[in-house]
Amino acid sequence: MNESNQDVAVAKAIPKQAHFWQQFSARRPGEEGGERRQPSGAHLAALRRGAGRVAGSVPAMWPLYTELTGSTGAITPRLRAEHHALVLYGFHQQSQQRAMHVPGVSIGAAAGALIATDSYSGAAVGRRFSAAATTDAVDELAVLLRGLVTQFRNEGIGIDYELLFQHLVSWQYPDSRARVRRRWGGDYFKAHIPQTDPPRS
Repeated sequence: MNESNQDVAVAKAIPKQAHFWQQFSARRPGEEGGERRQPSGAHLAALRRGAGRVAGSVPAMWPLYTELTGSTGAITPRLRAEHHALVLYGFHQQSQQRAMHVPGVSIGAAAGALIATDSYSGAAVGRRFSAAATTDAVDELAVLLRGLVTQFRNEGIGIDYELLFQHLVSWQYPDSRARVRRRWGGDYFKAHIPQTDPPRS
């Protein structure tokens, strides 16, 4: 069985509710277990082919979805969010040996960590992050996040794709979109602004 067929077999064996990227997550500090598997290059290429495409329209991606509903064929908010998360994961994990799905790291925290690397100017990262955080359309958000994800990949900075999936679902509703923005903003500034002790009275 070749590498691509092995990935298909694993994808079919995991619980339906588990998303593709969860098979390849980085371990939390202190977590024990066997060696992490790597997604195949063929699967990552299939995910990247979904860029700019309608959710569910790329046949090579069909086995990798969990939210694809054959009964109605409807593009639900969850399917749209999963599609965008899968595409971003395909770009992020490309040519990386380390897992780029890192539980607990939001987009905001990763953008703040990117500034801390000094590889990119804070102003440039800030503009790109602000553009993503202020758009209302989830499809446009996914396009803008692709630029950030490419920079994360260059610096080996991972993000929590399960959290991103949840945030992309929320982004499609005005009230919950505002909550996600506040979460990203708080994580962003916490990650790159030095923490100082409060003044003594």
